[in-house]
Amino acid sequence: MLDEQHYRKLFGAANPNLQLIKALNDAGVKVTLCSQALAWHHYDPRWVASSVITTPSALTTMTVLQNQGYALLDTQGAGKVE
Repeated sequence: MLDEQHYRKLFGAANPNLQLIKALNDAGVKVTLCSQALAWHHYDPRWVASSVITTPSALTTMTVLQNQGYALLDTQGAGKVE
């Protein structure tokens, strides 16, 4: 989610995510990043790629989207019954 300059500075390599983010944007997908996650990682919000939207809170964003009819799919098995 970081721009090329800051990703390269932190990880010493080109940012492999920017091409996918561009493809998603071109397909009409909005890629968002939680500002709380940015703060937790000590990343400056100005380091975020211009094609990524920052939001105050992932939980708030998910709640708003769910109220608009979107659904959160559990891909981590949190709802798994044993």
